[in-house]
Amino acid sequence: MQKFARDARATARRLPLGRERDALMKKAKQTENVLDISAMLTVRHVDAANERRDQGGAK
Repeated sequence: MQKFARDARATARRLPLGRERDALMKKAKQTENVLDISAMLTVRHVDAANERRDQGGAK
């Protein structure tokens, strides 16, 4: 997904201003947002699992 976002952004930068460029930039930004949210959720999940483990709870 990171490659898609990078490629979309790079392609958009080469396009003239307009709808196609805006659409590619929007897709790149949406993909980056998904990656950010996914990373945050993963960290929270790992942190919660570690906390349960440290407290002697189930995984």
